[in-house]
Parts: sequence; C-alpha cells; structure tokens
Amino acid sequence: MSGAALDTAPGMGAPGMDGEAGVLASASELIYREADLIDRGHSREWLELFAEHCVYWLPIDPSSDDPTTGLNILYDDHGRLADRVSRLTSGFSFTQEPASKVCHVISNLRLLDAAEAASAIGAFDLAEGDIAVGGHGVVAHSRMGVTQVLYARFGWILTRSVHGLRIGVKRVDLLNSADPLPVLTFLL
Repeated sequence: MSGAALDTAPGMGAPGMDGEAGVLASASELIYREADLIDRGHSREWLELFAEHCVYWLPIDPSSDDPTTGLNILYDDHGRLADRVSRLTSGFSFTQEPASKVCHVISNLRLLDAAEAASAIGAFDLAEGDIAVGGHGVVAHSRMGVTQVLYARFGWILTRSVHGLRIGVKRVDLLNSADPLPVLTFLL
C-alpha cells in the first residue's frame, strides 16, 4: 500500500483550508453528501458519487479484511450498484414498496494513513492521491411501521477524477450484524 492517503495536493482542500484539515473537509463534504442523497432517496445521484472501478462492501464478519475470502452481506462493483439502483427506481422492487425511509448520522470522520486504512477498510491498495477516511454512524431504517437502528463503522477510499472526488471503496461494518437484519435492499 502506498502512503498517499494524506496527499494534500493544491486545490484539494476546502477554500481557505490547507493541509490535512482541507483534505478532511473535502472528504467530509463528499461523505455527508452521499448520506444526504441516500436519505432523500436520490439513488441515481448517489451512484454518480462512485468511481467506475468502485467496490461497495458489507462483510458479515467485521474482522474480515478481504471480501474475496469470506461471506459478505454485499460485495458490489459499479455495475452491480447500477443494477441495484435500477431495481430500486423501477417501481418493481417489491421489497421497497413502499420505499424505506432512511436517516444517517455520520460522525468521527478522520483521515487514515495507509496502515490504518488496511486495518479499517481491508486489503485494498491506495493509489497515489487517494484519501482514506474512517468514521462511525447510525442508520435508522423505517418501513411499514417498523423502525430498526443499525450501528456501523464506515471506511472510504476516495479517489480523484476529472469530476472531483469519487468513492473508490466503501466499507460498512454493521456492528449489530449478528442480530436479525432487515432486508437490505435500501442503500446504506
């Protein structure tokens, strides 16, 4: 893994912010936007936040470090995410009729160095200029009069593109994954 997780290229941070604070501000803006798009049901716009080579991973075992060696709740690439969004927006997703209401509370965002990223996100290489971010969250899911709360640790590898920062890897560790879970056709 490259040690480029904290690359602070000029123009990458928020206006008036330099170094790690600017990088974290830019990364946080993308992560909060992602959560907001999910919460408002804007799944097509949500998909646009992901890089073409992305991985979206929810392992069953939060101690797993490689999605190819164990069981996963989700392990999707961009094509599978596009299929998921297509089903959710088709009107024929009976597990989402009526649609779930989702609310994310994301906290404790921090930049991760390469070693922390390997531990928190898994066996994904950081390319030059990638930004690794870790955080925590609570996801409330309500559908048909039943509300469930999911507790999670999140990890992202954000990559730069001509369109700005994009999500290259998103990992969600559900801390209550041993409990009965709702049908996870909604977006986390």
